[in-house]
Amino acid sequence: MKFSFLEKSRFWILTATLVALGAVWFGAPGTVYRMFIATERQLAGLTPVAQTIGDERWVFLRSDPVEEPRPVLLLLHGFGADKDNFNRLARHLKDTAELVVPDLPGFGMSSSALDNRYTATAQAERVLAFMDKQSHKQNHDGGNTKGGYISLAIARLAT
Repeated sequence: MKFSFLEKSRFWILTATLVALGAVWFGAPGTVYRMFIATERQLAGLTPVAQTIGDERWVFLRSDPVEEPRPVLLLLHGFGADKDNFNRLARHLKDTAELVVPDLPGFGMSSSALDNRYTATAQAERVLAFMDKQSHKQNHDGGNTKGGYISLAIARLAT
């Protein structure tokens, strides 16, 4: 069976493209991952911010500013996760709420000290202090797994 020049060209272009993608993926997976995360953040309208509160460094995502006031929604990740777990969800919420999505202390890029307590109540106290510094007097909380447990602890402490 003979292949035309066009068919051979397509085959080699496809092969070269797949080899190049494989080299990027297996040679630099961290770079590819960070590129996807940056794209998801941009689509969700989230900007990364770092802030020191007391002796703790907080890294969090915040909605891009808009003119009209919106309710504030604090999203808390679960155990072993980080702020980027909510990027895809944030894309659907960005028009209805101002989003604040922190890396909880001990996770992600926020500070972690071995002598700190990381119980739900201890984390809730830290989150309340963090939100006070953000000048949010009232907000809605949401979370998954341990983040949901911390949200309940926040509700208990805030009443």
